[in-house]
Amino acid sequence: MTQLLSLHNRGLIEIETNGLLKVNEIKEIIVDEFQDVSYVVMDFILELAKDKQLTIAGDIDQSLYGYSGATPDANINRTVPMYKQEGFHLKEIVLDRTFRFTDSIHKLGLNILNTGHSLIQETVSEENINVVREEFSNTYEEFEFIYKEIKFLIENSEGNIRPKHIAVLSGTNDSLDELKMYLDNKNGPFKCRRLTGTSLWTNSKISTIITLLKLLENPYNDASFLVCLSLLPKFGPKTIIDIKDGTKNGKHVYDVLKDTPRLLKILPSDFFVNFDKVVENTDKSDPSSIIYNLTELCKLFNFPKKLEDNWLTCLLG
Repeated sequence: MTQLLSLHNRGLIEIETNGLLKVNEIKEIIVDEFQDVSYVVMDFILELAKDKQLTIAGDIDQSLYGYSGATPDANINRTVPMYKQEGFHLKEIVLDRTFRFTDSIHKLGLNILNTGHSLIQETVSEENINVVREEFSNTYEEFEFIYKEIKFLIENSEGNIRPKHIAVLSGTNDSLDELKMYLDNKNGPFKCRRLTGTSLWTNSKISTIITLLKLLENPYNDASFLVCLSLLPKFGPKTIIDIKDGTKNGKHVYDVLKDTPRLLKILPSDFFVNFDKVVENTDKSDPSSIIYNLTELCKLFNFPKKLEDNWLTCLLG
């Protein structure tokens, strides 16, 4: 659903209303993050902006949502000719100044991306701190480096740096969840807390059941398989991370498990016989078959021990 923000004079009393927006009273349309607008939302914008001032702001180099339907190039190629044809005066303002990073960070970013292209001409004033780039061969090595760095800072700062003074940033929620799991299991001089984690329901029984359902539907659903493996004894954070790293060469979790003798030893000897049987015997068009085999899959991953015996009855009413 597209959300709108309507403005009014400061002196007017703000009234919450679910009434229809009076489109003919709007004089100007402002669209931010234009690079993330989908083709469908673009239809809405152009319809709303007829005979009105249209201001769009965006950065093609920050387009992150192509996978979910964002079409920045198509939007530009569609919008500009249309307004030119209708005789509108078009004004382009290139924002070439950043308030987010210094020149050395800017150069480091271009180096990592292996490009010399950048619209940025002016950056934040340089500080007398060198930018350090660290590279790691695997996730475990990176997590161990983070742990040792934090531990070193806390133990050698004479009390000036405490755990609450340190925050770890990451590009994805998954990697932060994995890091938290890793650090918590190190039993070091600090504990971790997720500041912007996933919803509480993802740690619930319902979430686990849904994950098991996804695995039942597709045994090559790697994310679901990893979550289910974490329910088993001997599959701690390091083992889960190692398995995930093993999928980077194109293998699925299912194949990594089967092809790794060390992992096969810590699985029940009949694990794959039972797992394949449950998946093959599930009739996806028959609710009774799904429920029965879901129950069997839960047993296989040790899940019923965490619930009452009548968990499915309670869930399905």
